[in-house]
Amino acid sequence: MSTADMDRAPSDEAPRLFVDDVEEKIIADALAGSLKHGESTARVVTCGSHPFAMLRANPSFHEFTGLNAETSYGSSLKLLHTYTTNSTVWEGCMSAATKSTETQACVITVQLCGGISEVVQMEVTAIAAGKELERRLLLVQFSKAPSFQTVQEVQANTSRGARAIVRLVNPQHITHVSAGWCAGFESDSKQFVGRSLKGLNGPATDQRIVQRMMKKVSRCLTAEETFVAYCLNGSMKLVNLRCRPLQSESGEVDHFCVDAVMSEVKTLRH
Repeated sequence: MSTADMDRAPSDEAPRLFVDDVEEKIIADALAGSLKHGESTARVVTCGSHPFAMLRANPSFHEFTGLNAETSYGSSLKLLHTYTTNSTVWEGCMSAATKSTETQACVITVQLCGGISEVVQMEVTAIAAGKELERRLLLVQFSKAPSFQTVQEVQANTSRGARAIVRLVNPQHITHVSAGWCAGFESDSKQFVGRSLKGLNGPATDQRIVQRMMKKVSRCLTAEETFVAYCLNGSMKLVNLRCRPLQSESGEVDHFCVDAVMSEVKTLRH
């Protein structure tokens, strides 16, 4: 083996597309469980490393995507990407699944045959395969994403409660806040618009909770957490934040809405 071969990262190696009899049975069992809430769900099994080449799929996947078995076999799942697909979210979800025993989920935009774009929820679960169960495959399931409100609809209805609208892409700047948000965090809208939610963090903020919430948000999933946040004047609030994705008028999921319920922090235990 040459030095170049020894230095090559596993992710750079061509994926093994061959499926032996044992793996064939494991894959078939995974694809067979394709009934969810009484409806057939599109499922595909891919290799467990980039570029996540497709190995087998159920009939619902071919029907949903318009791809036949010959086209999909050996092709990367990126075949479904469109210009509005958030590749970072997609690849992060796939990569996280290879290292976890838990199903990873995200909401992304995919392109189907005929140029039709659709927002779907993608759930990825690792499968142990091979005679010694040493091979890592991924079961990817697509289902219809929940209906999301548009940014315009939410922005037109921010008269009640503490609410902010935030861009989904980093650095996730706030684009709009309600009067209730400003009153609750004791500042005016000019202090929030164009800034990040990180401005609410302080010494007593549990960053693990915040990171858990933002991980879901980055994957276009609904998230809800309670933690200590800070007003811009330095006073503390116990806040419950509920985040949900928003769509643009073109259908792209590019913002999220944050609804806040706040209460005073009277005592803080160290």
